[in-house]
Amino acid sequence: MFSLSTRNIKTETDRFPIGVDALLNTEALGILFKATANTQRPFLDRVIRGWKRYIDKGNNSLLNYLKHAFKWAFSATAQKKEVKDLLLTVMQLTGNDDMCKKLNQISWHSG
Repeated sequence: MFSLSTRNIKTETDRFPIGVDALLNTEALGILFKATANTQRPFLDRVIRGWKRYIDKGNNSLLNYLKHAFKWAFSATAQKKEVKDLLLTVMQLTGNDDMCKKLNQISWHSG
């Protein structure tokens, strides 16, 4: 029996014992978010697969993801300026001024 409360959590043992793997699966998230089978569940499945691909590489999962995003953004055959803008926003939000300066030096040429 568990005595659960959202008001006063004293220790880790006062929390419901559910592991990340039990929560991060398509069925569990589909139920939690009332996801539709044809559109939202495939999206959840892609998100979970992507998360697992980067989390398995160690504690720097966000860093690994960002490295992949940068590589993808600048090696894609159809590069888009919006991708650079999104990466710049992420770097600003994380306080990475050096990367912001480097991104601001990049310009797109079309034609």
